[in-house]
Amino acid sequence: MRQAGILGTAMVGVLLCAALAGCAAPDAGSTEAVATARATSAAPTPRATPTSEASGASVAVPGSDSGASSSGGTDVTLDVDQPVAPPSLEAGPSPEADPAPAHCIDEQLTLAYQARPQDSGAGSFFGDLVFTNTSASDCSFRGWPGLIAQSADGVQLGATARASGTASSPVVLHANGGAAISQLQGGNPGAYGCPATTSTTLRAYITSDGAGPGVAVAQSIPVCADRTSTLRVGPLGG
Repeated sequence: MRQAGILGTAMVGVLLCAALAGCAAPDAGSTEAVATARATSAAPTPRATPTSEASGASVAVPGSDSGASSSGGTDVTLDVDQPVAPPSLEAGPSPEADPAPAHCIDEQLTLAYQARPQDSGAGSFFGDLVFTNTSASDCSFRGWPGLIAQSADGVQLGATARASGTASSPVVLHANGGAAISQLQGGNPGAYGCPATTSTTLRAYITSDGAGPGVAVAQSIPVCADRTSTLRVGPLGG
């Protein structure tokens, strides 16, 4: 009896062990299904390659090429038509400025003297030298006229007038009466300690090389008899 009890207990143990083994051992088919599911979830999901329908543009997305690595990726490449620059607007030729008339010459002009007593005093005097174009052609001048004082016999008295002031742009003396003015300033000879005398003529030179006959006006002003400089002349202006 005791042996039969031991055998019965042993059999129960064997059956219990077999049952537990059957529960713990996985089925081959279920194991394969689980492995397949895990592999499927681990694999990267392929992404579609978008294309831009914009005019002349296409886009390549990282990973879309068969040779691209899923880990490193590739930069996005755009193949877009370059914008067309608008046509350049070339500036037309600028209008040319009218050329200045020819330089005035002595023979075109006359000279007048207008005293300015309101500005004179304290050992000095002022006057305007008025140049008038009496020719049929316009002419121009820029700068200072030459000027000397003369005696009745044409001898120069004192030194040639010095230039004063700043020259402006060229002045145009229009034909048949166009005029321009240069201001004269003179000093009384007594202030310079020179022998005093009085002129009978003022002669200005306009021709560019100074070779012209000059433009004269009868005018008495105090000057030095020697070559002492007492006269100043301003630039010709309108």
